[in-house]
Amino acid sequence: MARLARWMASLCLLTLLAEGQVSWQRAPVVRVAPTVFGSLMDEVSLRCALVPASSDVAKVSWSVVTNGDRVQVAVFERDGRPSYPLERRPGRLEFRSSLPTEDAALIIRSLTVKDGGTYYCTFDLPQRRAEEPTTLIITATPNNSAHAVPAAGGTPGLAVVAICTSARGLPPAKITWRSELLFDVNTTETVNTDGTVSVQSHLLVSPTVQVHNQRVTCEISNKPGAVQESIEVFLSITCEKSPSIHRTPVWAPSVSIWVCVGLLATMAFLGFTIMYSQCPRTKALPPDERYPSCREDTALERCTTKL
Repeated sequence: MARLARWMASLCLLTLLAEGQVSWQRAPVVRVAPTVFGSLMDEVSLRCALVPASSDVAKVSWSVVTNGDRVQVAVFERDGRPSYPLERRPGRLEFRSSLPTEDAALIIRSLTVKDGGTYYCTFDLPQRRAEEPTTLIITATPNNSAHAVPAAGGTPGLAVVAICTSARGLPPAKITWRSELLFDVNTTETVNTDGTVSVQSHLLVSPTVQVHNQRVTCEISNKPGAVQESIEVFLSITCEKSPSIHRTPVWAPSVSIWVCVGLLATMAFLGFTIMYSQCPRTKALPPDERYPSCREDTALERCTTKL
């Protein structure tokens, strides 16, 4: 029994020593920030470190997922110097430490929309490889605004009464409305040439008199879980439009005919007057000279009477 007890004690001691040896030789792990936000045209540092540090690191590299493939963007080998295979602008990418095997943080300057994505920080050890991903999200502060759109009261259906705009933001802003009214929303997104996105939201309600001067709130956020800005808008409903009466002119043919007759008569009278005024005027003669035949006839009659 004594021998069995000593043997059991020896076995337990060996087990404890083995567990301690394994714990002491536990593989190091890579520590990164799961998500990193970087502002457009600014710079960002992607943190990465091997814990615990190891002197056996042969290579440190950063790669980014592009079209489903991983492409190396920064490499440091123990016997060499840092290199940046895809970077054409010197100094835009740089390891923060002169000894990346201990601190492998990567600095990216002059951020563009294309820099966003999933990056992998990788340590190559003699017998294994340790790596972890980190996601870089590029942000751009948008220009936010909101205003009321006057709507005519009594218009059937829904009408646009307010517009909220988040211009040139990244990631695309999320716009929500707060109001006690029954409303509908129509939202559109436009991608700009620099990769930023402009979002515009239209608030639609039934334009009644009760809606006039009601307050609505536009809430804008382009970061998850955070409201960036709230803008209050007071709605404007104009008076109802009275139905306009359009009278179609009636064509009276009898009136038109009489107008034409009157114009023709006036023109004829003027023409006659002008022609009469231009005719030559003859000198008046005595009756006998004007009618010589009458004189002869009278003499002939006298002669006939005497015979």
